[in-house]
Amino acid sequence: MSAITRGEPRATASRSARGGARGTTISLVIFAAAYASTLLLAPDVRWALASAGAGLLVAGGAWLIGRRSRRGPRHPTTSQARAVGMSAAAEGVVLVTAVVGGLILQTWWFVLPVMLVAVTVHIACMAVAYRRGVDAWALVWVLVATVLAWILSPVSTVLAWPLAGALAAGMCLGYVLVARARRPRS
Repeated sequence: MSAITRGEPRATASRSARGGARGTTISLVIFAAAYASTLLLAPDVRWALASAGAGLLVAGGAWLIGRRSRRGPRHPTTSQARAVGMSAAAEGVVLVTAVVGGLILQTWWFVLPVMLVAVTVHIACMAVAYRRGVDAWALVWVLVATVLAWILSPVSTVLAWPLAGALAAGMCLGYVLVARARRPRS
C-alpha cells in the first residue's frame, strides 16, 4: 500500500518514493559492480577493456534515450506492477539458487547465464509495464548478454563472462544514469 492510499500527506508520500528510488539505485550499483567483476576473468587486458567499452556504450545509450524521452513512464496496471515486483523477487531467488548450485556441482559456467535469464524476464516485465524507451534498450542488450553467456559459457567462460557481464553492468549503470538525470534538483 502506498503512502498516499494510507492517507498520509503528500510530502510523506514523496519522501517514501524517493527512499524507494534511492534503494533501487543502490541495488543497481551493487549489481553493476558484481557484473563488472566478471571482467577479472578476461584472458587479457585488451578483452577486458573491449568488454568494458561495450558496457559503457550500453550505459551511454540508455542515458541518451532517457534524456531525450519527453514523457515519463506510464502507470502500470495492478497485475503489471505485481509482475514487476514478482520478477524482481525471483531475481534474488535465482541468484542464490545459481550460486548454491555452483557450489554443490563444482561447476560455474551456468551461473551467469541463469542469472541473466532472470534479469531478462524482469526487464521484459518492466518494458511491458512502463513502456519506456530505456527499458526496450536494456531488454535488447540484456538479451544479447544472455544469448552470449548461454552460447559461449560452456565453451569458454573466460571469453563469455567478461563480455556478458560488462553488457549487464552497462545496463544497470544506464538505469542509474537515467534515474539520476530525472531526479528533480532540490
